[in-house]
Amino acid sequence: MNSMMARHNGLGLAAFRARLYATTFGIALAGMVPAAALAQQAATAAPSETAAAAPAADADDTVGEIVVTARQVSENLQKVPVSVGVIKGGRLEAMSVRSIIDLDAKVPSLSFGNQSVRLQPFLGIRGVGDFSRNPGFDNRAGIYLDGVFLGRSSTTEFPIFDIERVEVLRGPQGTLFGKDSLTGVISITSAKPSFEDGYRGTLRLGSRDLIEGNAFVNAPITDTLAVRVSFAAQSQDGYYRNLFNNKKLGSSSNVAGRVQLRYKSDGTTVDLALDGASSKSDVLLGGRPITGPGATLGLSDYQVNLNNSPTKDRSIYGVSLNIEHQFDNGLALTSISAFRRSTSDLLNIDFDQSPLSQGANNIRDRDRSFSQELRLASSSGGLFDYVLGAFYFSGSPSWNWALSTGPDFAVPALRGGLLTIHAKVDQEVIAGFGRATLRPLTWLSVDAGLRYGRTTKDVRYTQVPGILTGLGFANVPLYEDKLSSNKLSPLISVSVRPTETINGYALFSTGARPGGFNVDLTSQTNFTFGGLRFGGESVKNYETGLKTQFFNNRLRLNLAAYVMKFDDFQVSQLNSTTQTIGGVTSVVRFNTINNAAKVTSKGIEIDFEAVPVRGLNLSGGVGINSAKFDSFPNAFLIAAGPPPVFGNYDGNTLIEAPKFTASATASYKFDLSDRHYADTSLTYTYRGKSFSDPSNSATFLQDKSNLVNGRIGIGASSGRYEAGVFVKNLFDTKFVQGAGTSGLGFAYQALNEPRVVGVEFTIRN
Repeated sequence: MNSMMARHNGLGLAAFRARLYATTFGIALAGMVPAAALAQQAATAAPSETAAAAPAADADDTVGEIVVTARQVSENLQKVPVSVGVIKGGRLEAMSVRSIIDLDAKVPSLSFGNQSVRLQPFLGIRGVGDFSRNPGFDNRAGIYLDGVFLGRSSTTEFPIFDIERVEVLRGPQGTLFGKDSLTGVISITSAKPSFEDGYRGTLRLGSRDLIEGNAFVNAPITDTLAVRVSFAAQSQDGYYRNLFNNKKLGSSSNVAGRVQLRYKSDGTTVDLALDGASSKSDVLLGGRPITGPGATLGLSDYQVNLNNSPTKDRSIYGVSLNIEHQFDNGLALTSISAFRRSTSDLLNIDFDQSPLSQGANNIRDRDRSFSQELRLASSSGGLFDYVLGAFYFSGSPSWNWALSTGPDFAVPALRGGLLTIHAKVDQEVIAGFGRATLRPLTWLSVDAGLRYGRTTKDVRYTQVPGILTGLGFANVPLYEDKLSSNKLSPLISVSVRPTETINGYALFSTGARPGGFNVDLTSQTNFTFGGLRFGGESVKNYETGLKTQFFNNRLRLNLAAYVMKFDDFQVSQLNSTTQTIGGVTSVVRFNTINNAAKVTSKGIEIDFEAVPVRGLNLSGGVGINSAKFDSFPNAFLIAAGPPPVFGNYDGNTLIEAPKFTASATASYKFDLSDRHYADTSLTYTYRGKSFSDPSNSATFLQDKSNLVNGRIGIGASSGRYEAGVFVKNLFDTKFVQGAGTSGLGFAYQALNEPRVVGVEFTIRN
């Protein structure tokens, strides 16, 4: 995997795509190699074996039981006193989910915003989110793959393939997971090696030269050792055209893989996994300009005119070792060791959203981490059970930034200037956590949890602006600082189950995360009035929920209501400095991180699944949320030179916090004949309007959206093959998905992706 990424990094996008085409066809048809050998076996298989493989025959009359590991042990979803949204692997395919970002609004209270307005992806839960724009700022929510913390914002774009299920735990989860997670956790469980031969390959072809494939092959090596190899690849042309060079922006090519070995014997299970993902894309970082020189060019929708076309090179990979031993007395001891590394190069970011050569940015982001977790869990379901854990994490995110001004820069004296930044933050987390459940009565459960965490951070930061000190940039030869934080986070909940199908709970939980360092583009004003350090943040979560199943388990309906109170809320905001040199005035935007006073997020979450008739499955959810600044008196509006000018954002809505999100999927499988079945699905997703900046200015307003995806497939009742058609954005809806400003303060708007139509082919055993 590592060597593959190295070769990719040396390729241009076109060459990489050519190689990707061959790779995609290869992995999508990988299952056909064993298919010939198994064809005779399939033809002579017993009727019961053939029926078991047929998707149409798998249809059930009930919603069934969903087993989750939200609390680090296998439990029925309906008995877990936590707000959890679950999407199983098959449904991910039906909903056209190819990466974590595609889950946007498909799970209540989950938001990813638009990626064209930020250097790193955004992740929000319950209206509260962030993005680790620079190495000194962490995420509030955690993303885990098979129990391994994936790291910073760049991992948000992690591809989803060969997945058993995705669980979204909403609210603070520090007593269940080692890393501090204030707003929630996305827990991804991959399909594990089994001790039966199996394979599957899927190929998709569609609009804008889309070619996409994924495949897995599973095989037992011995009676105690099995292997599973999974791959995915995708390539597609962009939907924005850069008139300057006739290049399509939004194009992407990526490839990902996972190799897993499982050893299982005498109560011990050992999982060794290696995963990696690599992508190269001509990204759209911005959109159609609304103000500035680009706004005078008369551009139509899906057009830009940039002398710099931004590109993004990204790779993520890791190795993990998961060992679990079940003792005869019911205890389970688990060890999870992991090393992860990621790189992200974002190049040729245009200053002015126009063909003028005013300047560009180049950012190289690196991260590496090691984590070790130990857990001891008792058997569950009795009078008393518990989970105890210890967690260690060491990470070293860093970045290098080069900002240059070109021959068309507004201030002639500053043309040809170069500013460089280097920043590295070494972070260490040591935590102990635990949860215990007492069931004094068959209908009553009391849960208590506690997390103690100690975090230390060391920073080294330099900013060398050269002649660009004239624009207000601080000259920082070397900035070094260190902080440490010790936090205790409790949890308590009470559950009442009057019947086997109704479970109500009330929950109080807390969370905290340490402060950090704004090792970003730094103005002299920022550096003088407050420095680079910002303080820690804490949250108290009050939640009540009801989990129910009705009509002989044909309907599952889960509800949760919550109020989350944040103190010393860490907020990232834009501010600008205005400088006049030689009679020419220039504006430069800076990113500032400080602590707003208080934030409240409150709302309701509804998850449902229903099987009204055999073969028809209806699922989805609704999220209603209000996330606002109760107090934000020190909002940095604009710096026209010292002293800084502050404003009041009290009552403003947080960024990427729509008041209403909803999603519904209808899937229907039915037999066409004794040999064939039909499989149809339709997914509707709604996301309310939001802002990309805490100012809530109209410049940063992003439209509400209504999107419909669909699929129709026909397959063999044996389950061996299937063919179908799919569509994303069925009605070709158009809306402002991202709104922001460039480095020189010029406003722009980015539209969503147009309709995509395609065909797909699947072969499996």
